[in-house]
Amino acid sequence: MRLSYLFPALALVAAFAAAPVRAQEAQKIGTVNPAGVFEKMEERGDAQKALNNALEDFKKKDADFKAKLNELKGRRDQLESKSKQFIELNQQLMNDAIQYDTWTKISQANMQREQKQMLVGLFRQIQEAVGKVAVLKKIDVILTDQKVEIPEDPNILGQMDINQLRGLINSQVVIYNAGKLDITQDVILMLNNDYLNKHK
Repeated sequence: MRLSYLFPALALVAAFAAAPVRAQEAQKIGTVNPAGVFEKMEERGDAQKALNNALEDFKKKDADFKAKLNELKGRRDQLESKSKQFIELNQQLMNDAIQYDTWTKISQANMQREQKQMLVGLFRQIQEAVGKVAVLKKIDVILTDQKVEIPEDPNILGQMDINQLRGLINSQVVIYNAGKLDITQDVILMLNNDYLNKHK
């Protein structure tokens, strides 16, 4: 047998022999929708209720503070501008206004900080749960499958800035997903079970 015929045959045998190895080495890639997980988290719902209660409390105190300032201003405006009582009430009004402004800024900063801490804490929990589910399902890589709606209406599309449209298109990490290795529901189930078990 001539060697020139032997080499292609050997190469063909080697290719078939290597095929199973390549299949074993191929990475399993899954997807998860973080926004979908976030919306269905039991802990997020409870945390949001707490934030809403804090916001309602702020609005009530804010309204009371404004009513007090308006009442003080009304009393002051009924007096002669050069009278001693007018000057005293005007000074009190300025002091209370400064106190109100300081309270407002501190309260808003505290609420924003709490909201940020909540978001970061929940996101870290999602990251951890994604890792656990991926290990259980022997998935090597998890991609973010964030559903981005590209407008089809020509009128809406015409009003969009080109950079805004480009940003929407570029934000799509996953173009096609058959859903076979999507772990979104598994992550939601794990997070909610863990949370409910902790609060039994």
